[in-house]
Amino acid sequence: MDPSLLTALLAAIPCPAFYLQGGCAAACNPAAEALGVWPGMSAEQLLDPVPEVPAGEPVRVRTKLLGTVCTLRCSRTDEGGIILVLEARERDALPPAVRELRDAEQELSTAIDLAANESDARNTARNTARHTALACRSLFRLERIALRLEWYYRLTGDGFRPDRQATDLSEWIRTLCQQADDLLRCRGQHLELRSSVPEHWIGSVDRNLAGMMFWELTARFAAMADGADLRFSISRPTQDGLRLAVSIPRHRGELPGQAEALLRAASEDPAAWPDGSFDLGPVSMAAKLHGGSLLLTSDAEGAVRAVLSLDVGSPPTDTLYAPSVSLERGLHPGLVMLSDLLPVETFDPQELDI
Repeated sequence: MDPSLLTALLAAIPCPAFYLQGGCAAACNPAAEALGVWPGMSAEQLLDPVPEVPAGEPVRVRTKLLGTVCTLRCSRTDEGGIILVLEARERDALPPAVRELRDAEQELSTAIDLAANESDARNTARNTARHTALACRSLFRLERIALRLEWYYRLTGDGFRPDRQATDLSEWIRTLCQQADDLLRCRGQHLELRSSVPEHWIGSVDRNLAGMMFWELTARFAAMADGADLRFSISRPTQDGLRLAVSIPRHRGELPGQAEALLRAASEDPAAWPDGSFDLGPVSMAAKLHGGSLLLTSDAEGAVRAVLSLDVGSPPTDTLYAPSVSLERGLHPGLVMLSDLLPVETFDPQELDI
């Protein structure tokens, strides 16, 4: 990595951070120097064990830094080096949503700083475009966190009532699935839709609420699928019932939680706390408010399935509205909810038209 870019990147990170390349620390910021990290120290001197960091999105690892157990946020660069950022124990103990908020803010700050300090004239246009896309993605990530928090507090309040409108459910769900399929193709995944409902099936649904449930399920299952395709199916179990099922063929981890409250973990060790923020809690709450339920199942072969059931009985006095997928803030809900999964290039402002 270019030394000037590396210096600007590490300087933009307030937490202790350093850069490993070729098995040694190539650079570090003042906060890391205060801990005793210096350029030239070997990875074995600094870390026990030295973490394995795959290419792609940043990962968190528990290890010992200079003999002290800690959490490091690690990112592999195009040049094969690794940027490691120390997360303080106090920060580990924060709710995951707050940690995600700080990560997105840091990504935005870093992207802006890199774009402003680009020094290589030959690569200015290319790098600035990528840094701008990185900043744009961080804005979508911030919106995702804010939107999930907003839904959580709205759904746990006493005054929330679904705002039902008559909708062509067949067309609406197919539109959502097509948009999700287009986005997931950016990461090599495909979304397959199977429908057993009639064309132009009119039902009464809160489209914002149901849209949130769809994108939450899509984002959670796309992350769990680890490159595998998603399978959606829609059916009509009763005259006024909608059943939407999403499944992945193989999953080796635990099922996502459906906790409907932000509970502090009883364990004093932050490493034992769950990583998922809310998991599918908002979906579970929203389904109940919509007269339905959310059920998660798995089988011996590793297939995982979520079944979302909603009451979509439509009063005859309702007015039919065209399907809509726009948020009040003007950001595409699919890009918002999948912002942690999609590559940076997806958020090129020229392509987003924002």
